[in-house]
Amino acid sequence: MAAYAKALVAGDRRELRARVELAASLLQQVEDIHHPADMFKIAGYRAFSNGDDDDAVEYVTRAVAMTRELDDPHQWMLVQGMAGMVALLTDDIAGATAAFREQLELARELVVLPAAFEGLRGLTAVAVREGDLDRAARLSGAAEAHRYGQLEHPADIRVRDTFIAPARTRHGTEAWDTGAGAGAALGFSDAIAYALREAEGEPVAVPMPSVVRH
Repeated sequence: MAAYAKALVAGDRRELRARVELAASLLQQVEDIHHPADMFKIAGYRAFSNGDDDDAVEYVTRAVAMTRELDDPHQWMLVQGMAGMVALLTDDIAGATAAFREQLELARELVVLPAAFEGLRGLTAVAVREGDLDRAARLSGAAEAHRYGQLEHPADIRVRDTFIAPARTRHGTEAWDTGAGAGAALGFSDAIAYALREAEGEPVAVPMPSVVRH
């Protein structure tokens, strides 16, 4: 447990990898799956925040595999947010869509209000990648409205600077802000229904991605 705790506060990329691998080895010896799954998820978040994309993909892939074995819907919901982001890094739009959709479905089922922000923000990035800026603006507004007091973290800043800010400029700030205002007016359930396209009555067939589904 000391090795696990030290891994969570590692400094640079090299130290993070060394501490994560040591903790994983020790935890494996006592057949602990829960803590390594959590550790790899957090390590993936750290790597993504720092722009260490190859490491982020590796850590999150390992987190997904371990979390799948836990049969813990809450943990699965959390890891799907990072799985969606690393899918975007590799241009796996189907994988990103599936991960963020599953996160939102579980957030609604488990009534975990703060988890909606990550899923809505993730599908904002998907909409940007797909060129649907009207939808992206509305999803962005919905995401911000359902932040529930969460502070902006480095990963949030990266998503904002990579996807949202450039899309707002391309779309035009007035048009974007109008759409975002409409999204912000959606309540928790309505925002998720819109993100999942349920509000539009559209059948949604999401292709099976490579690593994010359980």
